[in-house]
Amino acid sequence: MKVFGFHSGRDAKVRARLLPSKLVASVMAVALLGTVVALGGSASATTTGALRASVSNQSPAQMRPAAATKYYLQSSGKGNKVLRSVALPSKWYLTWRFDCGTRKGDFVLSSTRKGQSSVTVARQGPGLGGGGQLLFKKAGTYKFAVKTTCSWTVSASATPPGAAK
Repeated sequence: MKVFGFHSGRDAKVRARLLPSKLVASVMAVALLGTVVALGGSASATTTGALRASVSNQSPAQMRPAAATKYYLQSSGKGNKVLRSVALPSKWYLTWRFDCGTRKGDFVLSSTRKGQSSVTVARQGPGLGGGGQLLFKKAGTYKFAVKTTCSWTVSASATPPGAAK
């Protein structure tokens, strides 16, 4: 008789028939587990070996970490300011942030390329803060001007700040 999935002692014939099948099933489960572990271990060893081979084939230049962002201009302050002139290549990023604390303010960033008139790059506010980033593709000597009552930072760089090369 079967009680809660177990055979009682009164039904010895049924138990005698099931015992060998449970034993065979257990042995098969152990064998299957052993095979899976063995295959997993060899696959791991093969993957690790391939990874080591690919790393060892790299030149020292390829193994170096990415270079830090190159800045042509980094400036910060509070209030209005005309920044120094800077020579920029054919591709560069202009990034700005401003923080007005608890009082709303405006932020205007303008750019003047040598021999040309001033262009407003960013006009933000009124607000407590903000920022942005633009990609430029014109080489030349540029001068930047900030008009605000807030604290600010402005930078011109070869790559976007924080981007991996």
